[in-house]
Amino acid sequence: MSRQHTYDKATWSGRTMPIWEKSFPVLGKGMLLFNIKRDKPFYIAVCNKEGDGIAETTIMLAVGKNGASFCTQQGSIVSSMNNIGYEPSKIVTYWYSYDSDNMTVKYGKGYCMEETTLLKYTFTDESDRAKYFDPAKRRVVKLFNSNPLEPHRSSLRSTKIERSTLVDVEKEIMFSPYPFMCNRPPFVRDSSLSNLFDIDLGKYTYSSSLPEACQDLYENVKGINMSLDYGEKEYKLTDAIRHSIEDENGLLHKTLEKKKDEFGSDDQIYLRITLGKNFGNSPGTPYVLEIWPKKCGSPIHNHGNSCAVIRVLHGGLTISIYNKNTTDKSAKPLKEFDVVKDDVTWIAPNWYQTHKLWNKTDDFCATIQCYQYGDKDDIHWPFFDYLDSKSHTVDVFAPNSDFPFTEMYNIVMKEYEEAMAGKKTNM
Repeated sequence: MSRQHTYDKATWSGRTMPIWEKSFPVLGKGMLLFNIKRDKPFYIAVCNKEGDGIAETTIMLAVGKNGASFCTQQGSIVSSMNNIGYEPSKIVTYWYSYDSDNMTVKYGKGYCMEETTLLKYTFTDESDRAKYFDPAKRRVVKLFNSNPLEPHRSSLRSTKIERSTLVDVEKEIMFSPYPFMCNRPPFVRDSSLSNLFDIDLGKYTYSSSLPEACQDLYENVKGINMSLDYGEKEYKLTDAIRHSIEDENGLLHKTLEKKKDEFGSDDQIYLRITLGKNFGNSPGTPYVLEIWPKKCGSPIHNHGNSCAVIRVLHGGLTISIYNKNTTDKSAKPLKEFDVVKDDVTWIAPNWYQTHKLWNKTDDFCATIQCYQYGDKDDIHWPFFDYLDSKSHTVDVFAPNSDFPFTEMYNIVMKEYEEAMAGKKTNM
């Protein structure tokens, strides 16, 4: 016989019955993410899964037109009307983090980061632990059309929501077994180099703590031979690339000139030199040598929710991180950091997925970019979504190739050798 839920009839009845519910996958903690288009207020309640006192154990997130609040049956415990409510006519990720260990709840939109956290409340009375955070109780999340804690209303007035406004709810709700605690560092360090001080300072994400797909990629590009100037050669590839970019007859210079309008701005240009085969487990070829001319960069873009590892092989870049679904090219980044030769950074579906890379230096920059879908990714989106600088709309970019690596290598090395031979002849 299936186990039936029992509801507090005074509170969970009639129009305030949940329209959707699901148990947390891990006892006592987790995070819920709704990828939905919402044109009316909505209410998300976290409470005990079973029993007569469900309403008394509820911590509810109420999201209105302009603001949001966390509420209990006693009323609102924290709220803000600072334009943190629902965003009509667009799909937005709304997330609710429930942390029983620290008796903390958080609400945000977009990626789950400190910079995107819009509302937070920490319970300080230990008596609240048994009521709202009992570690022995299985918790459940419920979605409501109207305020389920009537008549104990929050500061946000209830407005009925039609079920039809949800966009395939079951598929667009994701659970994470971990609550959001703090940001993960963007820089990667090999786990074999860990020490007490760096762990304590939290400066790095260690390689063995990366998502599995990122671990695979990192292992393949971390070695000392991952260098532009690998091998004993008379001339360096670094010098040959620089020459080909700066010489108006050079292969790379002419290719960059052709790409000037690719993303809607003359300075949003870079080269994609692919390495190896596409095995179908990544958006495009998984390994790409990207060459960034000085004072140039990329538009704001994401990576199809794939995992990625980026290692700088020459020069440096400024990486600007943006929130999910950023549609304003003048939007301020959530954070920025600079990377230089041999720095490694990483990308995952919720971490550093949307960014802009810019070379502010006086020399070119080269990076090895590596991509792979996560094992649990059941979408395999083949494009990078980017913000077009002319139309100010989000468009899609199919990860392409300007040249295979060996072809580019042979041409630019020949160009440089001939240029050097000419100089010797004229001396």
